[in-house]
Amino acid sequence: MSAAQSATPTGHVMPAPVWREAVAVIGMLALPTILTSGTIWVVIVATVGWQRTHGLPIALPNRTDIGAMAFGLYAVGTWISVALAWRWAAARQLVADVCAFRRLTWLDGAIVVAGFLAAAYGVPPITRWVGVLIGARGHNYPVNLHHPFMLALLIFSAYLTAPIGEEILFRGLLVAWLRRLRCPIVATWLLSSIAFASIHLPIYGLAWSGAMFCFGGMLLAIRLWRGSLTPCWLVHLLFNMRGLVVFPLFGVVSHAIGG
Repeated sequence: MSAAQSATPTGHVMPAPVWREAVAVIGMLALPTILTSGTIWVVIVATVGWQRTHGLPIALPNRTDIGAMAFGLYAVGTWISVALAWRWAAARQLVADVCAFRRLTWLDGAIVVAGFLAAAYGVPPITRWVGVLIGARGHNYPVNLHHPFMLALLIFSAYLTAPIGEEILFRGLLVAWLRRLRCPIVATWLLSSIAFASIHLPIYGLAWSGAMFCFGGMLLAIRLWRGSLTPCWLVHLLFNMRGLVVFPLFGVVSHAIGG
């Protein structure tokens, strides 16, 4: 067997570049979560070690501080991955597939509204159902919205970075790569949904990740149907904004209409 080939456990031989691309793509998808989780654990271990060394009582960082750290690190990791994904795509003339943002049509607009409502009212019960099924709950990291820095960090991470970055990575990069491998549509849908759910697991737990599998599956179906990331990005953005912006705005509009 030549150095440019490798054998699979089933005896099939695949070109080494496929494995190199697989490692590269998986690395880009996982980088934000690895950076976030790894750094948080390093900080916690270092904090405990410093306290023990100096004979101080053990006091772990509170959930608000961990949440702020997670938001910031995840945003940084996501933009690094997006930059790497763009470079990967440019080298293979796949930028149009990886960054497949198209002009929004009227049908896309209707899909955005329907997708947002399905996610906004479907994710919470799915999270509860998965939690009951597996005996676990999703994690919640409170954010002090009265603190300007925390509010800016939330906007940058959850409203700007996640909707754009995650769509490019999971519905752009991953889909483009799987298409290069001639992966069936069903397998593409399943792999993308699993990957999207997996990145939420270390921080938010199994229950929320189960709901994200369904949410990611819906976004991937929209992306495959419309051939565009634009409606996916808008559904994702509205879903992330639902608690702080969208639902309160609905309330204001409903109150105004009702007189």
